[in-house]
Amino acid sequence: MGNADQLINGVGIIDAIDSVPFAKGANNHMGSLLTQLDNPMLWIMETLKQKQLYFVDSMTTRFTKAGDKADQLGVPLLKRQLFLDNDTSASALEKQFSVMISQAHIEGNLVAIAHPYPETIRFLKANLQRLEIEGIDLVPASSLLSIDISPAGGTNPTATLR
Repeated sequence: MGNADQLINGVGIIDAIDSVPFAKGANNHMGSLLTQLDNPMLWIMETLKQKQLYFVDSMTTRFTKAGDKADQLGVPLLKRQLFLDNDTSASALEKQFSVMISQAHIEGNLVAIAHPYPETIRFLKANLQRLEIEGIDLVPASSLLSIDISPAGGTNPTATLR
């Protein structure tokens, strides 16, 4: 049995969730192959439902089954609308950050995802104050859900217009 099989089947996914006791949701940021598979996504969504967690689909593939399986089981779902740092050059980060601000103004809220790359962290430290200037609050992803399904604690910031 491979690592992915062990994570999905049985104790693996529960151990992963339990290792972050303040978590309110889960994400597939590095799991585009996994999200294309019916049964594994069903098992994951069943576990998330039992643990009263939501799912953020990074939308790393157009073939994702995450939304279908989440809907099938009634698991709250958010979908990534913007990747901040597919390219970590200063000009690319600036471009995506500007797009994020524009989209947040148009949409009212936005789910943006970034990696913990040193370049991204430096950029965000230098630029997050721009969100406040633009009237945009950085909020936990769970606040974008229409229902509160999990215990308090932990944060997963996303952008939303004040």
